[in-house]
Amino acid sequence: MHVNIIDYSIITKVYCKTDHFPFHVISLPFLDSNIAGNISYLVFYSQVLRYQRLSSNKLDFDERCRQLVNILSARGYKLNRLRKEFCRVVDKFRIEFMKWSFPDDLAFWFYEIVR
Repeated sequence: MHVNIIDYSIITKVYCKTDHFPFHVISLPFLDSNIAGNISYLVFYSQVLRYQRLSSNKLDFDERCRQLVNILSARGYKLNRLRKEFCRVVDKFRIEFMKWSFPDDLAFWFYEIVR
């Protein structure tokens, strides 16, 4: 977590040290690995929830989700399945996500993030 204090407000965002490495780090499962596909998609689910809990700013959350979707899409993950997991986690933890305003149509929010 990256923390800043600005005008007596605490601003938090996701910090990932591998973002600063001069090489690519493989830290997420490939669909063709020996990990079951449904478990691989649950990694996305859990990361979305983690990003939400670490981010005080919705823009930081959106950017992290976009980066994650891009990585997973390049590995063959299906966008519709990622959308389904995104909607599922937001719906299940809606109270936590209510710290930001977001559309009632969660699929619309997902596609807004990834475009």
